[in-house]
Amino acid sequence: MSGNEGKTRNHFRQTLRQILKFAVRRDYLNKDHRLAEVLVNEPTNEAAPEILTPAQFKKLLNAASPELLPVVALGGFAGIRRAEVLRLRWADVWRIKGDEQSPHGYIEVAPEKAKTRARRLIPILPALAAQLAPYKRKKGSVWTGSDHEEKHAFEMLKKRCGVSGQNLLRHSYASYRLADAKDAARVALELGNSQDKLFKNYNKLVSPKQ
Repeated sequence: MSGNEGKTRNHFRQTLRQILKFAVRRDYLNKDHRLAEVLVNEPTNEAAPEILTPAQFKKLLNAASPELLPVVALGGFAGIRRAEVLRLRWADVWRIKGDEQSPHGYIEVAPEKAKTRARRLIPILPALAAQLAPYKRKKGSVWTGSDHEEKHAFEMLKKRCGVSGQNLLRHSYASYRLADAKDAARVALELGNSQDKLFKNYNKLVSPKQ
């Protein structure tokens, strides 16, 4: 059998697996069927996401330029995807006022700016509010440069701080927020992610004390 035939067979096998997983999750197949155990809870060999220690994140914040600091803070203290942060305007950050649950207000990620095309509100936690306080009167885009310029600036910042890894800010927020809030559904809404994926990837990566 040629290599291409092998790849084709694996492709169809993986496609069938995804269809069956979908059927189990939507209850098209009986929950007691063994497929629920085999497919939905199948073990994974994926490595745990890389995350920052508090000391590393503090170093990034302290070393970031005034232009880059909001991008770093929104990624690490709100878990907003990099591409979403680059689409945000300051009005999205300050528009929705606070309430008893989130006194500092909420960041609005509109459907056209969200990866999932679904609007979501993210609470501005006290640490984020403190970092963004100097930008309270800012208008326009949170990041005014290009995508390439932001990527280069952040890579250089990581290098200066002796930090490496991909999606560190979002992974770190998800891990620490889940440990602190102890509410996967709530954190999944904030991230615009599935609760299943959130719990599988980030549960128990850090302790509540950390």
